[in-house]
Amino acid sequence: IQIGAFLSAAGLLSICVQGVGIKYIIPKRMSIARAVPMSLAVHTIASIGYGASPVGWGMYVVLGVTAIAFLSEPSLRSAMSLWVPVEEQGALQGAMASLRTISLAVGSPAAGALFSWGIHNGPSDDPEHSITAGTPFFVSALCFGLATCVAAYALVKYPSPEAPPKAPGTDTAAVEMASSSKRGSGLWIVKPPTDAGANAAV
Repeated sequence: IQIGAFLSAAGLLSICVQGVGIKYIIPKRMSIARAVPMSLAVHTIASIGYGASPVGWGMYVVLGVTAIAFLSEPSLRSAMSLWVPVEEQGALQGAMASLRTISLAVGSPAAGALFSWGIHNGPSDDPEHSITAGTPFFVSALCFGLATCVAAYALVKYPSPEAPPKAPGTDTAAVEMASSSKRGSGLWIVKPPTDAGANAAV
C-alpha cells in the first residue's frame, strides 16, 4: 500500500509539473539548453535523497523538493527534436520509446538485484532500513550524474538550431513554431506552401 501510494503521488506530481513546466517554466524562464542538464542534475540529487532516506515519509519530502526533475523527459524530447528533420520526427520518437522500454526491461531486474544485495549486506539487526538498502538509488544517481555531464557537454558543443532542419526535397515547406505566446509552446508544425510559393516554384 505504501509503495502504491508513493507511486501515485509521484505520478500526480509529474503530471502537474510537466503540465505547468512545458507551458510556463521552459518557454518563459529558461531555455532547453538549461532545462535538460538542470533537471537531470536534480534527478541525481533526488536519487541520493531516496537512497539515504531512513524513513518512508522522507521520500515524500525528497519528492516534493525535487519535483522539477520531472521536466527532464519533455525537455530532452524537445531538445533532440531540434536536430532531426521534420519528416523524421516520428522515427525519433519511436526510437526514444524503444530505448525507454529496453531501459525498463533491464533496469527493473537490475534494481531488484541491487536491493537484494543491499539487504543481505546490511546490518543484521535492521537490514531494510540500512544505508545499503538504498544501493539501487545510489546506482541510479550515478547514471543520472553521467547523463547530466553528457547532456551539458552535448548542448554546449552542439547548440540547438532555431528550428528543426528540413529534409532534402522539402524546400517548399514552411516550418514555423506554433505559439500562443511570443516564445512559443515548443510544438513544430509544417504548413503547406502558399499559392505564391507554388507559382514561383513552377
